Amino acid sequence: MLLGSGLGEFSFNSAAVIAATRDSFTLTSPIALPAMPNIRIEAGRLSIASSGSGTLASGTEIATLLAGGKAKLILDDAVLSIAPTQAGGTEPRKLQSLAPILSSLIGMSFSSLQMRNGRVQLGRDDDATESFANVTMEVTRVNSKQVRAYGGMDFRNRPVTFDIVMSTEAELQNAQQQGKATIGRVLDVTIKSELLELKAAGTLSAGDQPQLSSGASTVLVSDLRKLAHWIGLEIGEGGGLGKFEARGPMEFSPTAVAFSDASYVLDGSEATGALTFKWGGSVRPAIDGTLAFKSLDIAPFLKASGGADQTQGVPAFSLARYFALGASDRSPFPLVRQIDADLRISAANVSAGTVQFGRSAASFSMKDGILLADLAELEVGKGGRCGGQFGFEIDNGLPRYSLRGRIEAVDLAALANAFWSYTVLSGAGDVTLDLKAAGRQVTDIVASLHGKVGIRQAGSGQVGLDLKTLAATARAQKQEGWGGSTRGQTAIDGLTADFSLVDGQLVAERVSARAGDATLSAVGSVSFANRVGDVKVYITHPPVEGSKPANDSATSKPATSAAATAATVPGAAGAQPAAKNSDGGTGKEVSGPGGGLHMLGPLDAPEIRFVPLAPASSGATPGQQNSPPVPQPAGKS
Repeated sequence: MLLGSGLGEFSFNSAAVIAATRDSFTLTSPIALPAMPNIRIEAGRLSIASSGSGTLASGTEIATLLAGGKAKLILDDAVLSIAPTQAGGTEPRKLQSLAPILSSLIGMSFSSLQMRNGRVQLGRDDDATESFANVTMEVTRVNSKQVRAYGGMDFRNRPVTFDIVMSTEAELQNAQQQGKATIGRVLDVTIKSELLELKAAGTLSAGDQPQLSSGASTVLVSDLRKLAHWIGLEIGEGGGLGKFEARGPMEFSPTAVAFSDASYVLDGSEATGALTFKWGGSVRPAIDGTLAFKSLDIAPFLKASGGADQTQGVPAFSLARYFALGASDRSPFPLVRQIDADLRISAANVSAGTVQFGRSAASFSMKDGILLADLAELEVGKGGRCGGQFGFEIDNGLPRYSLRGRIEAVDLAALANAFWSYTVLSGAGDVTLDLKAAGRQVTDIVASLHGKVGIRQAGSGQVGLDLKTLAATARAQKQEGWGGSTRGQTAIDGLTADFSLVDGQLVAERVSARAGDATLSAVGSVSFANRVGDVKVYITHPPVEGSKPANDSATSKPATSAAATAATVPGAAGAQPAAKNSDGGTGKEVSGPGGGLHMLGPLDAPEIRFVPLAPASSGATPGQQNSPPVPQPAGKS
């Protein structure tokens, strides 16, 4: 036409024939699956598996297989998206007229479907939050009403397998236990990985917001800390939060999983109650729950990661393990900035290894980066109990801590052993705390400690030093270190001790007790940051009427005088008490025999000197003296 005709007579006429290939189809637009409207095939190549005979099937044979729902389909290099609402995409009716093989896929009219080298993304396009790679899946028909999908995939470099059996038609599902009925498909799902195993049987509701309601589910986690890291949450290292199990009714949606009345096992401790975990959107993940433990063992939480040695059944505890951050810039409680929580926990019995406590109740709240732990009750020892509140927040990048509480009728040895290698103080007593601190490293936290500490011991107790032997040894000569004094004890009664903390330095505001007929008192300070002290302990015996002054008689047996009294010295740590005074007009001298110990230097090996009780200055008026503080009766201050 071009060579034999003039251009004036030449014209273009177009015609086209559009037909689907008989055994393959390449997707050029997203396809929604009517059976699962929240799943959309974004891309892929669909084909029919060969018969295996080596001969190509004819068009008629392929058409017959597709029409009868007996074809074996293969989906290669597919991209699937899962989202709460999947809008848009090509209308299925238009696709059916173009591709019979595609119509078979959409209508679930096939004997099997094999997916190879696929990818599944949560969300669509740029809004996708996560993806599963290397997805392989086999979909087969169980019967006329059920299909089974099983296979594997990779999520964040960890393999995951799944096995799902689901009904093909949505039906009215009875849910009498919830007081309502729903439209949905029966679903039985099993998901396994190295860290997580999930089994659930229930109903998958229809609609834009699918929800799995399971009356019987099982969740097994081999390590909660590793699982949290796997899904993108950092809860730090340390003991506890290892194995976890949950069994019971479960509700699962694209934004939450909730156990309404389930049983749990955490690090070997069993509990029952409700637990909900929410996520999605711009809101931080949140945990809400009420758990009642039969018996809660906190020993796993006191171990270092990888385990720690135990001494007499009590796990080793190190404050530095919970706050030291090394060279990193992470928060000591990273979870506080990543998740919100409202947890209420109770336990009939609490233990720490072989150490037994009683019942306990506590609540934990994390909101907008602020942690508040409230211990309502914890029974300790024989009739002892404690309660208090711990707070944590980050202020302009600086972690701040607060601790307030009271421990009543507790063996003070349990508290002393947490800070000293041997029992410094023992016996039943009460302790009050009101402390604050700030910092990222444990050294910064200790150096910033400030607040108040009070100890009251109305009954008897023991100081973990043989003060009589120590005074006799130090009187003879200056002593380096504690020597053999730590192998003995000094019985005391009516201890009253008030301390203030200023920038990590413990200052004795008032410390007094009775040791037999003698009076013990102390002045001075201890620096926690440097682990050094400057403390004087005075031992004063009752005055004896008519006796000679005895400046260095700390080791002598005291006499008793019910009428004798002593006044209070000034608060200066270096002041030496007087041992001599007028009796107020009788003409007889009254002496207070005793002495003191000055401990200066490192806490583990201080320099210890004997301090004699010096006579009053010549300018002192009758009634004036320098003497150690005298304890008040128990319960008074």
